[in-house]
Amino acid sequence: MQNDNHNVSHNQNPHSLFGQLMFSDLPMEQKFRIVAGIGPWVHSEFLLRVIQSLSPEHIEKLVGIVEHGQYTEDMLLEFLKTSIPNIDTLLDESVMAVRANLIAQKNFMPQSV
Repeated sequence: MQNDNHNVSHNQNPHSLFGQLMFSDLPMEQKFRIVAGIGPWVHSEFLLRVIQSLSPEHIEKLVGIVEHGQYTEDMLLEFLKTSIPNIDTLLDESVMAVRANLIAQKNFMPQSV
């Protein structure tokens, strides 16, 4: 019962991404597909912000790590966390930038779409 109330309030929240895009009445399966489709955009936006945040020295070190192929995903994440103290903020900003872009595009779409 509690979970149903949470879903209803989230789905009808005009401040949520789906509410702002007027997709709140879509079935959950379609919402999952939309979120999966948005993922690559957030990833690209985040990578761009990460690269812009790295100093030339950190970029050189990162290239060296990747070129040698002796790294794991955890090693890269740790390198980025120590090189970019505000990496969590960059991720939040990336999500918000994609969200703002989607909302802007939705506002310019014909209503029949």
